[in-house]
Amino acid sequence: MDEDEVFERYRALLRSTSAFGDALALSGRTRRRFSDASHLAAENLLEKAYRAWREHPPRAAAYVDKAARLPYDDHERVFPVAAAAIMRLFDLLVDELEDADEDEDLWLDVALTVLRGTTSSARFDMRDMLLALDQDWNDVERRHRKIRAASELIPPQTALRELQDLTPDHLRDRVMAILELCVTYEEELEEAWLAVEG
Repeated sequence: MDEDEVFERYRALLRSTSAFGDALALSGRTRRRFSDASHLAAENLLEKAYRAWREHPPRAAAYVDKAARLPYDDHERVFPVAAAAIMRLFDLLVDELEDADEDEDLWLDVALTVLRGTTSSARFDMRDMLLALDQDWNDVERRHRKIRAASELIPPQTALRELQDLTPDHLRDRVMAILELCVTYEEELEEAWLAVEG
């Protein structure tokens, strides 16, 4: 199923429930169906955007714009596209962390370099993600010190997934910034590994 089919099925689901009244519309089961469909649509659209990012930037932007227009998810209390973008960043960093040896910090050093060089709103998302990983996944004191030192230079902001009043255009821009940061991280990490391997 492609993203257009997912999007249309989600819209059809929203329309079909209106005939059953407020009781069904407010039930957890119904809201869960909305939630699952909208998050799947957002994930599919962001996957398409990420694959198109380098060769077809306008196409990538169109996918993100479509995802940013999915309705706010009252069940999960988040915009689906915001959750999908944050999850992509999380997956990217966790995969590198899990693959790294305990005495190897290249994944983190590159992440911190990208963090310091980023002026977009994505720096707040990267900061929050690194702090979350430090709290829940990291047991290496050396990494803890690096993350804390870099994070202290960036003021805390309300997390993207907690914002409820973003316009579709603002949401699109926030998500585009996260995707750009992810691409930059992957490219710089690849260059760093090539330099190490010589």
